[in-house]
Amino acid sequence: MHKISRLTDIPKIGEKTAQRLISHFNTEEAAVDAILSHDIASISEVEGVGQRYAISLSHEITRLTHGTSTDDFLKTPESIRIYAQVLDVMKEFCNSTYAKSRIHAFIPYPARCADIIADTQKSVGLGIVAARILGGNKKADGDRDNDNDKNENNDGELKELLRRVRPIVYAHATKRVRDRVLIATNRGEYDKARDMFGSQIECLLIEDGHEFLGTVRGYSKAYIAGREFYDMDLPDEISAEFIDLKKVDLTDIAPESALLFFEKNIKSIHSAILAARWIAKRDLELASSFDSIYADMDIEGLLLKLPDILQSQSQPQPEKGEKDEKDDRKEDESSDGFGHIRKLQHTIGSINEVVNGAAKFGNDRLSKEVSNSSITIEGTDMLHAVSDSFAIENMLKTHLSKAYTSSIKEAQEYVKDKLLLGTQYSQMVRDIFSDEVHYPITIKTAAVDRLRQSLNVQLQNLLLDLKKDAAKSLSGCKNQMVSLVRQVMEFDIAYSIGCFALHFNMSMPVFVDGDVLGIRAGQNIFLKHKHGDVEAVDYHVGTGAGANGQEDPDNARVVLLSGVNSGGKTSVLDLLAQTIILGHMGFPVPGNVTMGYTDELFYFAKSRGTLSAGAFETTLRNFASVMTDSRKVVLVDELEAITEPGASAKIIAGILDTMVECEGAIGVFVSHLAELILENTTAQIRVDGIEASGLDDNLNLIVERSPRINYFAKSTPQLIVERLSKISTGAESEFYGMLLEKFK
Repeated sequence: MHKISRLTDIPKIGEKTAQRLISHFNTEEAAVDAILSHDIASISEVEGVGQRYAISLSHEITRLTHGTSTDDFLKTPESIRIYAQVLDVMKEFCNSTYAKSRIHAFIPYPARCADIIADTQKSVGLGIVAARILGGNKKADGDRDNDNDKNENNDGELKELLRRVRPIVYAHATKRVRDRVLIATNRGEYDKARDMFGSQIECLLIEDGHEFLGTVRGYSKAYIAGREFYDMDLPDEISAEFIDLKKVDLTDIAPESALLFFEKNIKSIHSAILAARWIAKRDLELASSFDSIYADMDIEGLLLKLPDILQSQSQPQPEKGEKDEKDDRKEDESSDGFGHIRKLQHTIGSINEVVNGAAKFGNDRLSKEVSNSSITIEGTDMLHAVSDSFAIENMLKTHLSKAYTSSIKEAQEYVKDKLLLGTQYSQMVRDIFSDEVHYPITIKTAAVDRLRQSLNVQLQNLLLDLKKDAAKSLSGCKNQMVSLVRQVMEFDIAYSIGCFALHFNMSMPVFVDGDVLGIRAGQNIFLKHKHGDVEAVDYHVGTGAGANGQEDPDNARVVLLSGVNSGGKTSVLDLLAQTIILGHMGFPVPGNVTMGYTDELFYFAKSRGTLSAGAFETTLRNFASVMTDSRKVVLVDELEAITEPGASAKIIAGILDTMVECEGAIGVFVSHLAELILENTTAQIRVDGIEASGLDDNLNLIVERSPRINYFAKSTPQLIVERLSKISTGAESEFYGMLLEKFK
């Protein structure tokens, strides 16, 4: 096995591609893991890397680890086409994008990899059991009938959840925190801070106390590394925390950065949790290894709160029509952790409106009280007021002082009551309204700003604590979540293959020793996919009992398949190719199949017209490479089309004679020249036929699709002549009879 620990250990990856992969997955270890686990969907999302290249990387890993690749087994373009078309049909049953891409990682393995085939059969077998239990025999987006909808195991909900599970996203821009600062008070601490958190938060070196105080005022939170300013008396509106860099991590300083991973993957992680929980209730063996994190309801609850935690704003304005009553706002103090935050957000957003309302309330009270009072001025006071212009003003203020103080106090209580402020804010509230008698009551905007700033500091600290708690809790189970997402996506692969198998009535093949390929009740996947139910086919080549009890005492490994045009000969070849490919992938096959292991599949499609001299030579060279002693299956469709019939018959006869001598080879050659070919062979070649019993009134063939062993099938022209001889009379009938004799 080729050891792979670095990206450059993989031949297809150069330095530039390696850097792109590391950038996407954040670390080389994660990139290597994605490639080794054949995560084609994630690799395809790397800049400059498409799905085709990602698939080739997956196949390269298979070659390095198991010593084989698709080219080693699928030896011709037609073999590759059948393989690709089978995967295309299979992908229609996949739910997640991961499964639809990952399906390309499965390839047919040669006989020496029988243990890999067996392991795949086991996992896929569990997928079939799961699909059978859940009734999942429909395509991923297929409709379900009403009876199934009533079944508690209806997999419609599960498939919707699986569609939402996507590969974990690692690549994202660093989330830099703008409202906090990390201040180091000496060079050593500064260098450490910058190395640890420089990409997430502003790191400053400040050694002067005045500069320090001026700087921290501009941030909602300041972290101080160093003890130089520890004894400084800081104003209430400043939030500062002294830290030991040896005891803090990213979740303490910039939890938003730690939460960014979950923010980007929340939909996938939550869907995986719900899918795993849904699956676990069905007690499926396929899901027995799921990480138990799916059962942690607290973690799920935290994930659901995450958008609110990250999107909470410091100063939202109260919505129009929002109730201000104390009891209504106290309802916000719920157990979800946001009650106090919602209260503070409402408070901060309502400050201006409430303060203005309090001033109006105080003015109204003052005006009412003054309007019901009178003042008596003694003679000496009147003379004094004449000599001093300010005397009367002072005299009036003195007279109004009691009423003004009472109104101010009521305005202050109004503010505290409406904003639900605690006693710690009493002095700030008292500072809002001027103590000097004045009408209307004066609002000190600087005091309002200080109150707002103080509340903002409290709010930011609450939000920060909430983010810290979330970051620490989620980061602690990050690996479990990543594992669960991968496990659920892997479940989707096996489950989707199971749904595919049930839809096409497929079953696991039985592998035996010997050169044999026997199919009972096989249905061509491509035809069934296109037309629905199709007539099942029985066929057998090689050693062992024949299909439907049709014995072949010679155990022929190389046969000619004859039959009428449009009788289904090519469909039989496609069925054989589908069976060989799927069986050697470790997948179920269409029908009940007994087969021997093989190493190569050669499928030569029907040629469109006579080939040029160069193309003819290339075709012969291709067949020359086939004629070796190795386990192989060779399927050939009307090779006679490459040149004139006489020469074609001789060439095919020579190929058949050689193949008979090749140990481990199975061959099925479709041809209309069976008789002419046999005249040129020296070996005993079995001829099978797809028989048409005749034509219906519309001249459509009435065909028995399963080939008959050791039987020359009638050709379409022969059937037409035969039918005409039966329905005509006289000289015309004699003419058709004479033509019919020529076919005997």
